This record gives sequence, C-alpha cells and structure tokens, in this order.
Amino acid sequence: MAPVSFVPLPKGEGQDLLKQILGLQGDATPIDFPDAIFASIDIESASWVPKHHASFGDVTEVGIATLDTRTIRNGAPNLCQWMQKVEATHFRLNDTAGLRTKCRDYHGTPLFAADKFEFGCSTWAHRNELKNQIIDLLRVEDEAKLSSGSESKPEKKYRDVVLVTHAWENEDKYLKQINLSYEEVGTIVSVLDTQVLESSPFWRQPGLLRLMGGLSIQPLHRHNGANDAVYTLAVLLGGAVNRYRSENPDVCKELNCNIEEGLTLLKETIAAEVGGRCQHCDLFGHEKRFCKKWLSTNMRGQAVDGKVVTVGPRPVKNLTTKAAPFKADVKDESEFPGLGPAKHSRSDSDPPGKVSVDLCKAPGGPRAKKGKKFQKLDWIA
Repeated sequence: MAPVSFVPLPKGEGQDLLKQILGLQGDATPIDFPDAIFASIDIESASWVPKHHASFGDVTEVGIATLDTRTIRNGAPNLCQWMQKVEATHFRLNDTAGLRTKCRDYHGTPLFAADKFEFGCSTWAHRNELKNQIIDLLRVEDEAKLSSGSESKPEKKYRDVVLVTHAWENEDKYLKQINLSYEEVGTIVSVLDTQVLESSPFWRQPGLLRLMGGLSIQPLHRHNGANDAVYTLAVLLGGAVNRYRSENPDVCKELNCNIEEGLTLLKETIAAEVGGRCQHCDLFGHEKRFCKKWLSTNMRGQAVDGKVVTVGPRPVKNLTTKAAPFKADVKDESEFPGLGPAKHSRSDSDPPGKVSVDLCKAPGGPRAKKGKKFQKLDWIA
C-alpha cells in the first residue's frame, strides 16, 4: 500500500474518488465501488477568549460524523435516505467546560453552541483521553473480513476511512494540539476538503454557510463541533449528487435530493433511540415533563402534564410582590401581627399549627421587617 499523504486531494482527484465511492459513475457496478467510511470531523476552540488568557486557542469540542457506504449501496442515489444513515458523536472537554462567550460571528451566529448538539447526546472527555477516543471512532473493525492468522485468534482488520473536513488546515492544527498521529490511527486512506471540492473561480474558499445555503440546508446551531461535522458531510454528499445530476439529466429526474428532510428524519430516529427529545431545551435523552430547565422556570405550581411542580426555597430578599405564597408558622404570626388570617383561612391540606398566608402581601411582612431572618418558612411554588 502506497504511503498516505495527509493533505486534501486536489479538486479533480477528490471529485473522482467521491464518485467512485458513492457509485455515481453510470456504468459502474457495486462490486467496483471502493469500500470506505466517510468520517467528517470538526473542532471548536476557545479562539474568542483574550489572547493573553491561558486557554486561548485550546480545543473545547470535537465532533465526528460518520457514514458507512455499505449502508447506501442499494437503489438510486437518495440524499434523504443517505442522511438518515449518518452517526454523529460530540465530545466536550472537561478542561474548558467553564469557558463561555456571548460573542457572535459576522453572520450574527453565536460563537458558543456547545450545549446545542442537534444529533444526539454529548459526551464529556478529558484532554488526555480524547486522542484515544477519536482513534477508537476512526478504527472500525471489519467483521466481513478477517486477515490470515490462527483460527482461534484471527487478526483484526479495519475498514478504510476517508477523512472529510472543511478548511483542513484548521482541523490539522487542532488535531496536532491533542497529539493525534494519523499514522497511529492507521485507517485513513485519503483526506477530502469540501472547501477545495466546491471551490470555483468566483469563490476560491467558500464558507460552510454559503455551501449549505446552496443545498437549502437550514442549520439551527452552528459553531457546535458535531453539528458542523454533520453539515460538512451533508455538503460533501449534496455536492457530489448535484454534479451527478448535471452530468446525467435524463436519469436523475426522480432523485430525492432533499437533505433537510433527511436531517429532520435523522433527529426523529435519534430521539426514538435515546428516550425522546425535549421541546423546551432541544436536548435529547428526556422529555419536556422531566426537563430540569422547564421545571425550574415554572414557579407558580402549575400542572405540567398532570403533575404539580414543587421548587425549593429561595432567599426572602429576592422575593417580589408576584412571588409564590409562603406558609408561615404560628410563631411568625405572633411576631408579626399583620400576618393574621384575615384574608386566608386554614385549609384542610395545611398541617396543624400552620396558616396559609402570603408573606409578601401581608402588612408588616418580610419587606417591612428587612432585618428579620425567617428560619421556618416553607416555600411552595
């Protein structure tokens, strides 16, 4: 096997390799297709912190989206079905977990979207473990082929991987920052850069957002490593199919090239596998009625899917006239005569010795006695 050059292929060679792998050569048969896995990678860094900061330029996220070409062999090219076969992994680093920013790029998109992974659940990782976790993803054991060895202990053989990026020089710099050696991975056979494949005399280095717009892809949360990895893979496949359609207009009239529909179906499939997707925070793995963010914002004891939410106490100094009612002990009532049951009578649900009153609205209550501390107040939202 010839040594691999870990630089992106030129535009012409890259497009030819892409056509061979996807089977977009009119007269080719499936057995002639190179057997490979596309692995799109995108890395986010803390480039938005001040340059004198200790974490300036450190890796904060790594996203990898893979597509096994064995799963798309049957039938005509169908971008909608292809996108449903994509698997995405999102790593967030513990070392930079506390770094956040409200800055935006020149398109107005927030630069921080680490908590907005659209295609699954994020995985926390330590910097010293990240390299091995990436290598494990890029080394896929080939169960269909076993190299020569003893029958009891056959040698493992791994699938070929085509690494896909957008603006390769950035990802190469960050991969070297985490000490990842491409030779150590051992499965990378080629590198494709969508910025090179989709370049033109008018746009020598087109941005990812521009390429997505040309394919009618509507991203929700960019600058998330795994989201951008999925979008990069979508741009790679969409560009290849568009070129195939232009070269074969007669056979491509009924092709399904709706990438956005495929991404939507992919999210629905992932939600069904991991236990749902919250409609409040957009995260996977739980439903809205179990969302901590949703429960913490419902401060009035209103029913949520048939359940009443109970929230713990907050300091009295933060209360306003619209705060939730308290239950005051008789001792508190004796110290503050204004807390008498003039407007509130004892309810059957109140325990003995307690009267339901609103401390915020009662005269002589906490706001009138600012220096008094209440130790026996139970706040129920």
